Amino acid sequence: MTKTQTFLSKALYSSLCISFATFHSIEAAQRELHVSHVERDGDNHVKMRVQAYEIEQDKKYPLATLTKDSFEVIINGDRKNKTNFSLQLFSSERRANGRAVVWIYDATGVKTVRGLTRSLRTLTSQDFPNFTADYTSVFGVARGKTIERGSIDARKTDTILSLQRKLSGNPKGLKPSDVTRDPSLCAALSKFQDWNRYGLKSTDQKAIFLLGGSDSHSREYLARQNDCVQKLNQMNVAIHQVIFASEKRLQRRIWVDQEQVIKNGSLFRVIDLAGASRALATLQSLLDSEYEISAQLPSESAALAHHIVVNGHYHGDRFSSSSIVVPAAAPKPKVQATRFAKVQPANAPQKLVAVQNAAQLALEGWIEWLLTSFLIGLVVMFRHINRVKSQLYLYSNEGKTSCSEDLPCLLVLSGKHRGKHIQLQKTSCVLGRSWNCDVRLNSHGVLWRHGRIEISGDKAIVENLTQGQLLVNGRAIKKIRAIGHGSVIQLGELQLLFQCGES
Repeated sequence: MTKTQTFLSKALYSSLCISFATFHSIEAAQRELHVSHVERDGDNHVKMRVQAYEIEQDKKYPLATLTKDSFEVIINGDRKNKTNFSLQLFSSERRANGRAVVWIYDATGVKTVRGLTRSLRTLTSQDFPNFTADYTSVFGVARGKTIERGSIDARKTDTILSLQRKLSGNPKGLKPSDVTRDPSLCAALSKFQDWNRYGLKSTDQKAIFLLGGSDSHSREYLARQNDCVQKLNQMNVAIHQVIFASEKRLQRRIWVDQEQVIKNGSLFRVIDLAGASRALATLQSLLDSEYEISAQLPSESAALAHHIVVNGHYHGDRFSSSSIVVPAAAPKPKVQATRFAKVQPANAPQKLVAVQNAAQLALEGWIEWLLTSFLIGLVVMFRHINRVKSQLYLYSNEGKTSCSEDLPCLLVLSGKHRGKHIQLQKTSCVLGRSWNCDVRLNSHGVLWRHGRIEISGDKAIVENLTQGQLLVNGRAIKKIRAIGHGSVIQLGELQLLFQCGES
């Protein structure tokens, strides 16, 4: 082997060793484990949410392929067995994924609700089908108002696709309860509080997506918003912001600039819908890569605090989270013994006596039934008398060819009552099928309160009280029409000839 070959082989070996050492050092620094939330689940269990990342060129890539064997839970320095903790991934592929998401779209520059709906249609058609959650709500902000455009929850059979169709369909009309002038984050807070009553657990994954941007508001508005943000942090709701702004206005477009909010969530600045779609895809990968770990605490440890460390294993590399302190469980209130006053024994119930005379009992029942029927008959009779007095029935002047000369009347021209006369004894008569009408007409096509005839001296008008068809001399009227002697009024299939007392 020549000196040149020997030198090249040594150089190649050295470079391979350096590359391997560098690769190994980079691999050791590429893993990161973050525990976002820890709380007790009863006295002897704890639940936590964990995220594992792979770092490359200052960018974090979530790891969503880890299994139960990839994690190790250490409580107070003792490793827990695999049977003492469970692992679950918040994946959008599962139908019930323990997730609650509130979307808030701030349509800055949009002056109308229709413009807000148009902007939401573009957004939902691209990104909504990719997000599945047990609880979902969509809010829009326009002209200082917060509007809830639609929501679904685990109690109903609605899906994210049905919500997308509702938003894309440009729904018209809003209920007064759907519109508020409260800050949008306060509206989201009330939504999470409602979901907690419906069954949302404290350890479930909760997130808010702020899309768009927020203009400057009054101090009172910002104070209320900050108060709601603090309550959302207490409920462990992550707030993710996707800000739409040009480069000149980036500093003015931050929605929530509190350090704790940005730490728990994320902040993206975009200038178009394509950038927003990429940001939402990143957010989905973050949500879908979060794990829920439930571990068993030492027995009889409700009154003790514990130190927990989570280790991860990935391709032979081990990486650990920082130590987390789980506080002691809140003491249960002591139940004081209540002294009850002595209860005096009640008198013994009297013995039931058998019926001695069945015939007498039957007679009393028959008399009671007879009296009840008689009273009901009296009531019905008086009701009919009152109806007759109030001209509710259709009067027939059989044997006469014309009405009275003093009062106007109606002559039936069609139907089974053809040839009968109806005397109008009021200046205002309502015509229809109802018992409350002044002239009751039981014919096909006649509505309950179909029309009204007003008579004033030698003048008369007819008024259409419904959306049904009412004709005067073959022409339909929508509201009011003047009539005279010889006018033909048609209600449904019934034709009436109006006569003013002339022969």
